Amino acid sequence: MTKRQDISSRRSRDEKLRDKEQEQLLKALQTSIDDYSSYQKSTCFQNYSDFLTVFSSWQCPYGWHKIVQDKVTCLS
Repeated sequence: MTKRQDISSRRSRDEKLRDKEQEQLLKALQTSIDDYSSYQKSTCFQNYSDFLTVFSSWQCPYGWHKIVQDKVTCLS
């Protein structure tokens, strides 16, 4: 295998890995949003700070911050 072929095969392998990671992150983010939506439908909060208290206790997948409705983020 020539050096050029080696570099291009390594690059395509890296790109496939990156695509797979992005796919997993998107799936995790979608799950978070779905969880939040179903939780929101089943719960009424007295005020915004109650909401933040509960929301901040949730796990963020892959260390991502959840960004949902009005830029509320999951506090890690």
